[in-house]
Amino acid sequence: MFEEFKELHNYVKKNYERGKYQNTANQSQEQWSNDTDTKQSKTDQSDYQMGYDQAAKDFKEHQAFRQYPQKTVMLGNQLTNYQMTEVVDFIKGYQAAKSELLEK
Repeated sequence: MFEEFKELHNYVKKNYERGKYQNTANQSQEQWSNDTDTKQSKTDQSDYQMGYDQAAKDFKEHQAFRQYPQKTVMLGNQLTNYQMTEVVDFIKGYQAAKSELLEK
C-alpha cells in the first residue's frame, strides 16, 4: 500500500514539475475570484441583518427556530482573536429577531 502512495506521489510531482497543473490552478483562482466578487455584491447587508432575516424567514415558513451555541461561539471568537465576529453578529441578529417574533 505504501508503494502505491509513493507511485502516486511521484506521478503528481512529475506532472506538477512539468507545469501540467498550472493552468488548472490559474482557472480555479480566477473562478474563485469571480464567485467571491459576485457573492460579495449580493451580500452587502451586515451579518447581523442576515441573521435577523434568517430568523424571520424561519418564522414565516413555520420552521423551528435554530439553536445556535452562542456562548461557545463567543468564547471561540475571543480565543481566535475575534476571527469569528461575523458568526457572532449573525447569531445576535438571529436571536434579536427570534425574541421580537415570539413577543408578538
